[in-house]
Amino acid sequence: MTVGQSRKGFDIDLREGVAVEGSLKGLLAADGKRVEVKSDYQALKTGRIFLEFEQSGPPTFKPRPSGVAVTVAEWWATVLMDKDCIHGVLLNPTEHVRAIGRVAYRKGYRAKGGDEDLYSGVLVPLGWFLRPHREAGQNDDGTWGELGWHSEVLYREWG
Repeated sequence: MTVGQSRKGFDIDLREGVAVEGSLKGLLAADGKRVEVKSDYQALKTGRIFLEFEQSGPPTFKPRPSGVAVTVAEWWATVLMDKDCIHGVLLNPTEHVRAIGRVAYRKGYRAKGGDEDLYSGVLVPLGWFLRPHREAGQNDDGTWGELGWHSEVLYREWG
């Protein structure tokens, strides 16, 4: 279902996104693990990564969980990009990403994003992905929050 009009260049972004995702998945999926790959074109400018958890739309569209709330991948890769250049890839266990997303949500770092702001999410400080710390959900023993949460529980807490 198409909602609204796609912005100029969306077809190129989609093609590039699919290519980047395929390359990274090939490297990481060799051990049978799944990887969710997201490109972020603003993170290097803003210092925050948009972590999507819900897709919305026009008033007649019922919002539904998406992104980190529904992925079944064991790994979450964030590709840090600008125009046509990849500057780096952050690779984290998905449960770690969910844990820091929950903290960002509780702290009120909520935002709309994506094409036409049709997605709800949180803006997570870039450092939370690079330097895990207690504020981002790390326990004293080095584990990450309550592991094993599935998307329904995550969505209920966020939504």
